[in-house]
This record gives sequence, structure tokens and C-alpha cells, in this order.
Amino acid sequence: MGCQQQKRLWIMTSLSARVGSLCWNSYILSSGSRSGHIHHHDVRVAQHHVATLSGHSQEVCGLRRSPDGRHLASGGNDNLVNVWPHAALEAGWVPPQTFTQHQGAVRAVAWCPWQSNRRATRGGTIRIWNVCSGACLKGVVAPSQGCSILWSSHYKELSSGHGFAHNQLVIWKHPTMVKVAELKGHTAVP
Repeated sequence: MGCQQQKRLWIMTSLSARVGSLCWNSYILSSGSRSGHIHHHDVRVAQHHVATLSGHSQEVCGLRRSPDGRHLASGGNDNLVNVWPHAALEAGWVPPQTFTQHQGAVRAVAWCPWQSNRRATRGGTIRIWNVCSGACLKGVVAPSQGCSILWSSHYKELSSGHGFAHNQLVIWKHPTMVKVAELKGHTAVP
């Protein structure tokens, strides 16, 4: 919908299955599908589908572009995290980095706003990664299924949203991953 005109501007249909995640990069809208594919759409043109990436065997349920726009991280129900270069807007790319250490679906992916080579992912555990080296810098078991993760732009902290059975938000200190606070009170998934 156009915000000022309150009109729908565009209708795009998924090429393969349900859309489980979305991510913008300038005029490219990337969508993660249930089929395990990532579709890139150029919203400036009528023939909007410009590329498809294949790197997951199950639904892509987390997508996040790095703050500098150079990388796209995708998380899937197959417990994988893939990091794609910006050039992967062209079809045929395989992910240059694949992380297999998660024990659960990777629904949450977040890039550190103050350290561009750091990324956090949530799939059974919260993991902090050095994207340049591929090393897992820290991993911590979180209290329940993960729904979201977000870095603070003001403090060296990140927060994670948790569903059943705790339905809470947790704030973690970086790089130690010590709990700073647990915010309870939700009666359902945050």
C-alpha cells in the first residue's frame, strides 16, 4: 500500500510456495519460501522476479541483509544458516558460507549494527558468528523456542524473544552472553 495514497501498489505472487520471510535491500525485495528457495524481486519493473537462490532443503524462515548491504543471511527449518554475497542477485549462486551447528530451525537472524562482521542466529541456541572467518564466537542455550533476535544500536547487547513455554524477552551482554535481564509478562509468543 502506498502510505500517503493508502492504495496497494503491487501484487507479487510467490513462484513456489508460502512466503515465510522478507528482506529489503534498496529496490530488491527478497522472499524466503516454504520450498527452501529465496526469490529476489526488483520492485521497479513489471517482470519483477530477477533471481532464485537455492541453499535450503526446507522453508526459509529467516532473512536479514547486513547493514552495509554486502551480504544476505538466510536461516531455514533445515537448521542451516547460509550467507550470500550481494552478487547473488544473479541466479546460479551457491552460498559461500553455510553454518550447520544449529540444532533447531533458524527463525531469527540479526547483523550487529556496530561490528559488520558479527551476526547472531537463533536455532535452538543463540550463536554469535564472525562472518569473515566463519567461526562461532559464542553459543548459549536459550530458555525456550526462539522467535526473534535483535542487536542494540546503543549498547553492546542483544535481545531475544522466546515462545513456549516461557514467552519472554531476554537481554544478553555481548560478547560474554551473560543475561542482563529477563522480561516476563507475555501470555503468548512475543
